[in-house]
Amino acid sequence: MGLRGVRVVFAMILVSELGDIHRFAHPRQLMAYLGLVPSESSSGGKRPVGGLTKTGNAHAWWLINESARHYRLPPKVSASLSKRQEGIGKEHRAEVRRISWKCQQRLYDKGRRLAGRLKMRQKVQIALARELCGFVWAVMKAVQPSPPLEVMNAINAINAPLGASPQTPGVYRFGPGLSSPPKRSPARHRSPARDRLARINLRAQAPLRLLSS
Repeated sequence: MGLRGVRVVFAMILVSELGDIHRFAHPRQLMAYLGLVPSESSSGGKRPVGGLTKTGNAHAWWLINESARHYRLPPKVSASLSKRQEGIGKEHRAEVRRISWKCQQRLYDKGRRLAGRLKMRQKVQIALARELCGFVWAVMKAVQPSPPLEVMNAINAINAPLGASPQTPGVYRFGPGLSSPPKRSPARHRSPARDRLARINLRAQAPLRLLSS
């Protein structure tokens, strides 16, 4: 909520849709997760670039695009933004304010440059949304410290009996859904099509058995 264009509903939805931000080691990974990067079909030394992938969570993708519209306006710390930043914890408030002001300056300058080059309005909008992802990543990393090693060891101890691989910091998975499905006996769970195929194979092998005997 310390960024321009980000309020309670936006922040709640984004946090719930993205989960733990520490699973994205770099802002580019978050941009790719939200589908704000161009697709490509590389072959040899060529790197043809296509349209946006638009993968990932469509709701979060739409929210980022809508929020990026605020950065077409000149940088300004409004009364509502200042009040939201005051509600941030003291240990993170200064860092969030610095990131927020840098975000406004960078995105506003980028929008003016792209508009001066006569880029399409939608292309400018996507470029601002992609840049905004990086600042959202920085703010969430600043206010969400990575879990301590003891927590990750406890998570791995819980998942170990379920047959899950050790978890990396920032990736939380619990529950029996991690375990692989139990192996079923092929004799008890044989489909009718497989039974017919088995009978056909036995009939085809019968003459060979008679000749060999």
